[in-house]
Amino acid sequence: MSNSHYRKSSQDSSNAAQKSSRQQVIEQLETRARRRKLTEDAIFRLYLRRDGDRIEAQLKAVDLGIAIATVCRQDELKRAQEQGVTQREKGERPFCSFSETRLFSTRQLQLMDRRAEILASCRAEVMEWLSRWDPNDDDALRVALDTCLGDFSEDTREAVERSADPLGSHFGADANSAGATQTPKPNNAKSQPLTAADLEYLKKTDDLKAQLSPEDRAALDTAQKRNDTAALEEIVSRQPENWLREFSQATIDHLKAQEGK
Repeated sequence: MSNSHYRKSSQDSSNAAQKSSRQQVIEQLETRARRRKLTEDAIFRLYLRRDGDRIEAQLKAVDLGIAIATVCRQDELKRAQEQGVTQREKGERPFCSFSETRLFSTRQLQLMDRRAEILASCRAEVMEWLSRWDPNDDDALRVALDTCLGDFSEDTREAVERSADPLGSHFGADANSAGATQTPKPNNAKSQPLTAADLEYLKKTDDLKAQLSPEDRAALDTAQKRNDTAALEEIVSRQPENWLREFSQATIDHLKAQEGK
């Protein structure tokens, strides 16, 4: 038998080992990504309970208001460039003035700061909980996260059944040393309900959105979910003037009422 046969066998073994090593790396990366997503989803769920749902609802409205304001500014710039018109006609009023644009921008920054503050608090709480729990597998991680949020659904129960160590190494050790199974206390995070003014405003804007074509409504929902400012501006730019003015005014009135509190 020639030496080439041995060289080929050795090379095949080396390739197989490399493939196995790469596969292990891929599996590890997939596991980390999956566990990261589970954790991030839990953090966001906790955030929504702690006034996050209210913040997100207001941010969507403010983002659309800024899109309307941007269209106003772009129209004014175009008129100035093409026609040399830098002043409005007597009695002419834009859908959204400069001062109202600043109101939108200021409120957006306030909401984003508040969002970041609550998310940071939720993240610290969830990560501290996980450091105590120390879940050993995906199912144990799901159980830990659900328990942290005070949730215990049928999915959680099934995860307990599947997990090799549902209590995690730290909680499991604590339970063994105590001679009994310890059940961690759930975190009873309370949701902050929307105010009557918020609900009235959201109903008003929902009614206005219902006036859009089915295609624009679907595009608007997608743009807001993706925080796609360019898409929002494009959708807004093709709406009738009375719709733009009514939506803008409703948002301005709501923000001014909040500032007055």
